[in-house]
Amino acid sequence: MSEPVLYGLDAMRTCFELVLHGAEPALLSAAAAEALEEIRAAEAQLSIFRADSWLTRLNLDAASGEAVRVPAPLHALLRVCAAVHAASEGAFDPCTGPLLDAQQLREQPGIWSEAARPGGRFSEIELLPESRVRFRRPGMQLDLGGIGKGWALDRAAELLREAGVPSALLHGGSSTVLSFGPSFAFAGRPAHRQGWQIGIEPHAGVLLQDAALSVSASRPNSRRPRGHVIDPQQGQPLRSTATAAVIAPSATLADAWSTALLVQSGTPFSWKSLL
Repeated sequence: MSEPVLYGLDAMRTCFELVLHGAEPALLSAAAAEALEEIRAAEAQLSIFRADSWLTRLNLDAASGEAVRVPAPLHALLRVCAAVHAASEGAFDPCTGPLLDAQQLREQPGIWSEAARPGGRFSEIELLPESRVRFRRPGMQLDLGGIGKGWALDRAAELLREAGVPSALLHGGSSTVLSFGPSFAFAGRPAHRQGWQIGIEPHAGVLLQDAALSVSASRPNSRRPRGHVIDPQQGQPLRSTATAAVIAPSATLADAWSTALLVQSGTPFSWKSLL
């Protein structure tokens, strides 16, 4: 049996890594190349910093309130957003991007419509048949940064499974982690029959197998007293130090729910399992 192999890629302003095992090196290499290309594609499709992305085109075309047809994968992702938005009572809301930029909470602003206005809730977006989307409030805009890494990891993992990779650990910037198949010894850590032991510093770790884990955190400090996560109800960034961790069947759900839980909990550390 071959040794585990590590592959990496910089995308979505972070580092993605794939650790693959259980097949011949040639198969692992080919599968990794395809999976990494899928992550690149996800970035190109969801980036608010690229004028040609699916999401930027939607924001520009739908800002007037007209219904816009979008690619089917984006429409499916927006349906997941709608489900988490409703289940979290609005704590997860991908319409807060313009608020981040209005308050200068990130180095590079997104590409928004000239009609963009901070505010608006995801509940004001209509997901129509035939992959169409309508913004009921003119000027509202979408930013899928709170779910995009998880979506990219799920798409990459699906390709790895289809290629015959039996066991893998994937992460996007260490904040969202996905595993499938049995764990294996890697980087000095022994295999564990119940899954991968993933640390949530400074808190205890969890065992992860055939599931995903996402951690969101707010870390205000003296230089930057406001966090980078917006409370949609208040329209203001979180000001308290907090960490939220969620384990879920998919990285997409884990990513979205960790953001929602961070906003909802109001405690230094909160935990949720969707398994």
